Amino acid sequence: MTRAECKNNKVKLYLGRGKSVRYSPKILTNGYFSPDPDYDDENPKLYCAIGKPNWELTLVHELNHMRQWIDNCSEWKAYVKVNGNVINEALSGKKINNKRFTKNIIVTLLMERDCEKRSYATLKELKYPQNKLDEYVQKANAYTIFYLDMLHNRKWYVIGQEPYNLKNVWGKFPKTFDVNIDLVYAKVGHLYKNCVKPGC
Repeated sequence: MTRAECKNNKVKLYLGRGKSVRYSPKILTNGYFSPDPDYDDENPKLYCAIGKPNWELTLVHELNHMRQWIDNCSEWKAYVKVNGNVINEALSGKKINNKRFTKNIIVTLLMERDCEKRSYATLKELKYPQNKLDEYVQKANAYTIFYLDMLHNRKWYVIGQEPYNLKNVWGKFPKTFDVNIDLVYAKVGHLYKNCVKPGC
């Protein structure tokens, strides 16, 4: 499915055997989809690290980013319109306009939530067990709401300590997407301290 979709849309698919793939010279991640030229390649690309358990969930997530791009859905269009390197610049410690940074975070959060809902539908279509689907929603909520924590603290999670990989974090999040994001963050956002490097 993934290989055929990538081929049909002229997207380079790379499944790295390590525990992470390189997003940029300074950033490692579990996987990503990018339609834009970068430091390494001019083609749209879907990269995923397959050297750790449950890598297929990352692949499904990035596949659905590709589908957002193909569909040119409203969340993707809004993301493309505002997104530049603002989040990466903020994470690297550069001084960023707060209003611009906030808008980028919120638009990215909403785009990620749309992707997670699509991923849930994909997994359901693939007959993923219901208890695993419930768990997936919890992990998806833990991941997307993390953007609010980044808005406040300007820190990204450490590889291996992702909010969706730490049960003492994702296990406290709702099993439905139909939630008030701000209220959930107010209740369990303190758990993200387990995901980031202290004092940096």
